[in-house]
Amino acid sequence: MSATAPTSSTARGSRPTHGPRAIIAAVVAGVITLTAVIGIGWIASASRRAASNAEDLDPYQSPVSDWTAGAAQSWQAQIGGGAEVFSVGERILALTRKTERDSAATLTAYTLEDSGLSEAWTTTVDLSQGTLAQDRPQFLRWGDHHLIHGSTVIDLTTGGTSVGPWPAGGQPMVAQDVVIVCSIDDNCAAWREGSDEQLWNISIENASALISRDNNSQTVYRRAGARYVILAFHSAVNLDTGEQISFNLPPLSSYSLLSATDGWLVHSTGSSGSIVYAFGPEGGEAIETYSDNEIKSHDKDSIFLWISRPLPLSTYRAVWRDGDTSGIALRFIPESDECIPRIDVVDGASITMPDLATNNGSTRTVTRTCISRLRLTADRSLLMTSISDRLETNSFFFLFNAATGEQIDFEGIDVNTGGQLMLVRPDLILGYDPATGTARAFVPKS
Repeated sequence: MSATAPTSSTARGSRPTHGPRAIIAAVVAGVITLTAVIGIGWIASASRRAASNAEDLDPYQSPVSDWTAGAAQSWQAQIGGGAEVFSVGERILALTRKTERDSAATLTAYTLEDSGLSEAWTTTVDLSQGTLAQDRPQFLRWGDHHLIHGSTVIDLTTGGTSVGPWPAGGQPMVAQDVVIVCSIDDNCAAWREGSDEQLWNISIENASALISRDNNSQTVYRRAGARYVILAFHSAVNLDTGEQISFNLPPLSSYSLLSATDGWLVHSTGSSGSIVYAFGPEGGEAIETYSDNEIKSHDKDSIFLWISRPLPLSTYRAVWRDGDTSGIALRFIPESDECIPRIDVVDGASITMPDLATNNGSTRTVTRTCISRLRLTADRSLLMTSISDRLETNSFFFLFNAATGEQIDFEGIDVNTGGQLMLVRPDLILGYDPATGTARAFVPKS
């Protein structure tokens, strides 16, 4: 998905800048991370389908609204202490390593069962190979049966490891069952899950400069039966064929490409303001051009998050050209590229992130929490937040009732002491206490 960053305008093909409000990445996501708006990474929400059968297939899950009633423990299991735990589908994975790029880390997989966990396999994984994105997650799910870390591929069924078919120096991105790697010469190549045969290889302008800041878990846009991704913020690519959609544009200093249910939009930003170019599904000549009349706000630094679902060209026009604010779901003012201290939910609560308190002997240290990723459920009932350091896409830090601001408590899991939380399914959250090695499954209170 396209993203924005507070950089100065440079040559055509630069990453888009962002004004006093979030541009489209935030507008359509329904979940956001400062990555999307300011230049780092976590766009998340459930798969979304429009009336036209257009779908935005995100690699993230959203919790069901039943969590607003609280969390109840369903079961607990012992899996050993001192690990980093994350979930991939029905697999729960526990990673033990001495350093971040440990060449002999231990990875243990557990099968999720109705009343606990059963060990499936244990393997030694070389985490020193390949390139990781500037932003997390470190592990990427490749299709249904594989996991990627740098250039290492892990078979989720057997625990077997292999080297991916892409160059070790390339940064992999995943879009469902396809992995994409772009090189320093601006060529991008793709491989289908489990195959060493290259699926396609294309040239994308400025890919080498921009791809490291793109999301390494890509949203897939399903339109008229075809699957598309937006690469390097500028290029619409058919995920299965590599065919690119061409857009006839004037020279632009900074712009981002977005997908609508019935076409595409280019949002450009320059010294004289922002211009939007609307295109049909096949690209080509713009079918409409208009100015983006920025929303007037009491605070010019506010960022707004809009409704969560695929939107037609007409809705973008209503928001940008006509100033329609009826779909605004929340507002926040970032303190830095990695810090959102407070979120204001429209018709809901104003939520300040809790401070973290740690005890070291007789000394108690209070640290201010700076979350940089958040997702708001489509019905605006729940707000889930995360910090930047995470192993996979569904780890989180806090879950709030968006209407009341109440923090949902997960008994026995204390993030102050390194407790870890992950959304395994929309109705199942797993907590892990590394001090005791206890994993606890939670379901919504009835």
